[in-house]
Amino acid sequence: MTFTRFIRVSIKNFLLRNRHRSFLIGASIAFSITAIIVARSFTESVRSNLETAARRVLLSDVVIVAGTGSGGKPLLPRHVSDFLVTGENTGRIELIPDAGAVRSIVSEMAQVARVRERYKLWGLLSTGERSRPVQIFGLELDNEPMLGSDVRFVEGVRPWPGKSDPPGIAIWEDTAARLKVGLKDELILLGITPDGYMNATSVTLGGLFRVRSIDFFMNTALFLSLDSVRRLAGVDDSATQVIMVDLARGVSVEEGARLIREELLAKGYDVQVFTWMEVAGPVMGIIKVNQLIPGIMTGILFVVLAIGLANVLYMAVQERTREIGTIMALGFNRRQVMHYFLCESLVVGVSGTLIGTLLGVGIIFIAQRVGIPVGKSFGLVIGSDYLYLPLSLGNVMTTSFGMMLWSIVVGLLPARRAAHLVPVEALRAT
Repeated sequence: MTFTRFIRVSIKNFLLRNRHRSFLIGASIAFSITAIIVARSFTESVRSNLETAARRVLLSDVVIVAGTGSGGKPLLPRHVSDFLVTGENTGRIELIPDAGAVRSIVSEMAQVARVRERYKLWGLLSTGERSRPVQIFGLELDNEPMLGSDVRFVEGVRPWPGKSDPPGIAIWEDTAARLKVGLKDELILLGITPDGYMNATSVTLGGLFRVRSIDFFMNTALFLSLDSVRRLAGVDDSATQVIMVDLARGVSVEEGARLIREELLAKGYDVQVFTWMEVAGPVMGIIKVNQLIPGIMTGILFVVLAIGLANVLYMAVQERTREIGTIMALGFNRRQVMHYFLCESLVVGVSGTLIGTLLGVGIIFIAQRVGIPVGKSFGLVIGSDYLYLPLSLGNVMTTSFGMMLWSIVVGLLPARRAAHLVPVEALRAT
């Protein structure tokens, strides 16, 4: 019997003889394939959102800091992560020696697209009656990508009057609500200097913002011009704690960081160079946990489907023992009997996989157009109120072909059992 004939007979059995069990396991396969495709797309969307937010808002491709921290101890990636992302370890980050020269060298490298500096310190924003702790970000207002991407100004102007007297600030809108202040109100900003003293300056509220991504790291942020923050900290005009580098298109983060590190160390500068992945501790933790979920779910679904599909095939072998004995007596060899049942397993697997793939692709296609509302709580984690699922050909193909192959593997044992039946004993079976 040819392979085409095997497939025809298998389809007939699928549609007529074992239709209830076959439709049940086929529907289970379809549902599982849909769930796996959508879950993997969901995970990819979350990962992409978090990575984009971490690189664009909190970090950059490459981060340059001083070679050692306070007390002469080497800085670890987690120290830089705590400083940049959560605002902790502020006292551990030392000023970069000869930061102006370091910036000039990095800016001239062909692999670098943009260089910017940040100065950050903890402080207190006060109206006289109310106060709130804040992370004071000293930014280059005209060279800061997060001010044009994820930070959305709901009131005020961008850039706000950073060079006005008193200097203008921008704060999270919830902070303004708690302080009960509005635009153009004058406030007192206190900041902790590197030597542990407290300085104060008058500031004017120039803008209120929301953050479209990972705003649970930014709800205490206060944006001020870099020059104003340096004056508040009592440091010179070129002092900076962090130099942030955006690489040119096509340059990998690891390669760019290696080249910058080699260039600066070769010229004798005591600095450390980290990639954004090394210092984005909290964000990378969320990404890694998120990536485990579809893998675990896929494993569980594949095991459950294997049990269901094997049970259907074993039942078919049990019910058709006499039929197997008859066809073997008429000349079928064991290999042909095995192929016969493997084809049935393949028909069930392919049918469920095709339906599940179409459903999964359809759901992703709709989600790409309208987005999936995720609510405020989960939106804080992924950085968006809506999730737009990417349609990845690799995701669809690997899931679909994986299930088809799995259906053949699962069918091996039942098919082997059928092929090893003794014709005489099979004909006597009741």
